[in-house]
Amino acid sequence: MTVLLEQLKQPRFLKLLIFVTVPLIAISKWAVSYWGLELLDGISDPNAARTLLGKLSPEQNQGHIWFTATLDVILPCAAAGLFASATLNAFGKYALYLAVIPLFAIPIDLSEGVIQVLALTDTADLLAIKAYTTPVKEMIYHLGFLLALVGLAKMLLLRMKN
Repeated sequence: MTVLLEQLKQPRFLKLLIFVTVPLIAISKWAVSYWGLELLDGISDPNAARTLLGKLSPEQNQGHIWFTATLDVILPCAAAGLFASATLNAFGKYALYLAVIPLFAIPIDLSEGVIQVLALTDTADLLAIKAYTTPVKEMIYHLGFLLALVGLAKMLLLRMKN
């Protein structure tokens, strides 16, 4: 196992990721509300993304850039790490294979963020790529969340038995 996976397998790291990820989600929700944003993150249709870009006020555009360049860099790493850590801690000999699934979301999400910042800054229109990245990213996060949920439930049940 790599050093990263060894770290993720440690129960204390799982607890740390829970205590980091949950506040990051809350901060993200607050930031979206503060700037009145509809995020490009969930939009896979390039034309719908372009339409949304056209509707953003200058303040919303700046807020979206800030959100995408900061929180949307940290949160994918924390969430995917949390999902991988829970998986590594719960699934025994298959854990390594399953834990890699949520980690694939990180480069996909970060590349999608670059595409969004390029569009938000009117530097380049690569939004057509989101037709592929967004659905794949969402599928990976859903699988990772499901693995983590099942893994955490399994750990809880084992702990209650002992």
